[in-house]
Amino acid sequence: MNQSQQQYGSIDFSYDEPAHRRVVTFRGPINDRELLEAYGLLLGDPDYDASMDDFIDLRGVTHMGVTSSGLHRLITMFEDRESPGFVTRSAILAPTDVLYGVSRMFQTMRGDEHPDELEIFRSLDELLCWLDRRDVATITR
Repeated sequence: MNQSQQQYGSIDFSYDEPAHRRVVTFRGPINDRELLEAYGLLLGDPDYDASMDDFIDLRGVTHMGVTSSGLHRLITMFEDRESPGFVTRSAILAPTDVLYGVSRMFQTMRGDEHPDELEIFRSLDELLCWLDRRDVATITR
């Protein structure tokens, strides 16, 4: 993408080009409308790069109002923009039980047959190790 950062309401997209990673930062209350509008604009960008890994940071969310219907619609939106020929990684940082639960619902709805990898973490260190394709088990505490 040509821009280093894009903001759509309560969702920001920035880019770590050396890591070939999109960083998606959520803040404040999030609902279906905001989620789908932000991702609709992102996916509609002709410069959208489906080959990038994603770091989805939910630490700034104050209220999660995303429904299973909204998640299903998000999954459908991505079907046309998949990354053919290579596997990308998406990592969600979900520090609370509610955020972790919604993230797991998304992961389950997406299914195991999906070519791209998706994992959910509570720890930033573990998330970054996984995205960097290092062995998470080697992290010392």
